Amino acid sequence: MTAFFVGDIMKRFSDCIGEICGMFRKHKLHKTLKEVSHETGVSVATLSAFENGRSSNANLLECYLVSCETKEDVRYLTTLLMSLFVDVYGG
Repeated sequence: MTAFFVGDIMKRFSDCIGEICGMFRKHKLHKTLKEVSHETGVSVATLSAFENGRSSNANLLECYLVSCETKEDVRYLTTLLMSLFVDVYGG
C-alpha cells in the first residue's frame, strides 16, 4: 500500500468525521453547538467549522466524546466512526 493511497483514505475519512459528529450531536445527544461549546471550552465557531468540513482537526472528536452522557453514546459514536473508516477503506 503506497503512502499516497493511505493519505487519500485518511483525507476522505477526515472529510466526513465532522459531518458525522454533527449528526450525532443533533440526533443522538440532542445538544446544540452552544451546549457542546460550554461543556468543552471549544468555541461554537470552531465546532461549526469542524462539522461543516472547514476544519479537519480530528482532535475535535474529543469534544463529542466528552459530551456523551452514557457509555452507550460513546459506543454509538465510535461504531459510526469505525463504520465510516471501513466504508472509506473498503470503497
